[in-house]
Amino acid sequence: MSAGPRTSAQRGHVDPELTRDFPRLALWSIQVASAGGRTPRSVRRRLDHLTDRMPGLVTGGLRTNPVLGAYRAFARQLGLDPDADRLPLEQAAFERLLRGRFVSRGWLSDAVLLAMFETGVPLWSVDAASLEGPLRVEVDDTAGAAVVDHRGVVAPLMGAPVRPELGTRPGVASVFAVRVEAVPSTTVDEALWLTCEMLDQAR
Repeated sequence: MSAGPRTSAQRGHVDPELTRDFPRLALWSIQVASAGGRTPRSVRRRLDHLTDRMPGLVTGGLRTNPVLGAYRAFARQLGLDPDADRLPLEQAAFERLLRGRFVSRGWLSDAVLLAMFETGVPLWSVDAASLEGPLRVEVDDTAGAAVVDHRGVVAPLMGAPVRPELGTRPGVASVFAVRVEAVPSTTVDEALWLTCEMLDQAR
């Protein structure tokens, strides 16, 4: 069973106030159809393999990954503390160490997790039904730099979404990522492509 069709990645507008300080900042998003429910065996095997690799990734130092390092540096430039407000990849690694393994959270969440660990690019997803209009990056009066749509804030920039996730329900999700200095656009594209590829896996 396939997760269904997907659309091409879309580049969102970035507020000129931000591009003056971060000229390479870009927002990319893609809408993907998820069948929901249990993760197919082929993707679960990749998740199990990642669990086995995780001790080596941690002892080898996830933070030596140049892509992850670039996002941590960008978070600091925004005034965030990536050691306190962890990027999603590091939060997932932390939770794996606490639990002893990666816990499957459904097809979509597992696909996003695997794509992040393969590329180092932070990814976020929300239920596309909660969105109105294209995503863009703006400076919001209350949230600061944020990913927004026509209705308002979707997520603080580099922060967890305030809109609902699709979870294990079938439907369409919007998966998005930002490109920062020193991260090639091809790496961000690969992260989104890998998410789509794993959602197309047969059960």
